Amino acid sequence: MAGRGGHRLRPECCLRPHKVKPITASLAACFLLTWPPASLPGREPEPGRILVKGKAGDVCCLAYSPDGNTLASGCYESAIHLWDAATGELKATLRGHSGYIGALAFSPDGTVLASAGGSDETIRLWHVATGKCLATLRGHQAAVVPVAFRPDGKMLASGSHDWTARLWDVATGKPLATLEGRCQQVKEVAFSPDGRTLATAHVGDAVILWDVAAGRKATVLEDEGEGVFCVRFSPDGKKLAWGGAIDKVFLWDVARNVRPAALQGVADSAICSIAFSPDGTLLASGNYDKTICFWDVGTGRQQGILRGHTDSARRSAFSPDGTTLASGSWDKTIRLWKVPRRR
Repeated sequence: MAGRGGHRLRPECCLRPHKVKPITASLAACFLLTWPPASLPGREPEPGRILVKGKAGDVCCLAYSPDGNTLASGCYESAIHLWDAATGELKATLRGHSGYIGALAFSPDGTVLASAGGSDETIRLWHVATGKCLATLRGHQAAVVPVAFRPDGKMLASGSHDWTARLWDVATGKPLATLEGRCQQVKEVAFSPDGRTLATAHVGDAVILWDVAAGRKATVLEDEGEGVFCVRFSPDGKKLAWGGAIDKVFLWDVARNVRPAALQGVADSAICSIAFSPDGTLLASGNYDKTICFWDVGTGRQQGILRGHTDSARRSAFSPDGTTLASGSWDKTIRLWKVPRRR
């Protein structure tokens, strides 16, 4: 793996799966994750439940509200659903997009929900309390897939199949900058915790780090695979993880004063999504093979595999308190997996 200018990016270690008995779930119920799997020998995982079945449609994306009380899901059928995260009760349905919902993101204060409208090429900002559409952002020339708020909530980033990422002023809905880096679709955008850097994942073979204030590329991380689908900063901003078509998860050390090194992780299929736990110790990947894999960020060891979805696990999201992982799938279910607190 090489960086721009021929610099070789040396892998420090490899995330290799060790033998872990998969945790399985039927269509009618899911199991709560026992963490780590070997810590309670002889005990079966406690039976859990599917939060939502059928009513969610083909789930494309998920997002927890900052207070953890609401779980938002977007489906292929163009609707956005707001669910009570504890009971699964439907709070509201937001309609207005004509394309699939590519991504959802709550503002840091939880008052606004941003949605990417997929093939309708727009972004919408919703007032969470009333369900009213506050603004429709237009400018992309192809499907809009990812959206992300800057940590201060004042700026929104979006990515598109038109090969660009865009920055928007949340208060006015006006465009601030267009970031054009490669002739490749942008599949994911993610701000660093300090808001100074934006990472974009490109379906070709790269992750680009942008200087937000200057609107220019700061670093280009070349990938030797066939595409990068998802990218995330760790909560402390010291790590950058991504995954994609090459059946691996990569973890980069951003804090070093040299070009980042890669931590390679192996999954059984292409990676749909990745998520850090709020304390940054765990990394979860939702996979095309219907599974969810967990990794210990510090040791690089795979900690468990969750099985139960009957179609690809399109999106996963940790609850703000880190005790629960939600996963959504094209099997029309949203599942909750318990992540016990680490000692």
